Amino acid sequence: MAVFTQTADLSRIQDEIAEFLGLELTEKGLHGRADKLRKRLSGTKRVLVILDNVSTQVDLKTVGIPFHCDKMSCKVLVTSRNQDIFNDMETKKKFPIDVLTEQEARDLFKEMAGSSIESPELYFVAH
Repeated sequence: MAVFTQTADLSRIQDEIAEFLGLELTEKGLHGRADKLRKRLSGTKRVLVILDNVSTQVDLKTVGIPFHCDKMSCKVLVTSRNQDIFNDMETKKKFPIDVLTEQEARDLFKEMAGSSIESPELYFVAH
């Protein structure tokens, strides 16, 4: 998993992915690091790569993520609030998710936190 910021620091993103994979990137340049990541992600172990909060288009090849992964090696999940970033990407599936209504958010919070949020001490905070 790698979390993006407004300015995508590709080296930091590579480091985050490598850390989750237990991989040490000793190469200095982006391309050498990308090659090492790509080889690991194209291997025989199944891996889910999550790129969270992506705000601009990202060249997956530059990061080191093989876009056309073998079914048994890796999958890539990208989350973004900006659907336009997917216009030039060959995506297999898009799942648009709307913002929860206030009532839906309360119901979900109650389901996750339990009925204790209805107590007088927590009611104000929960709402």
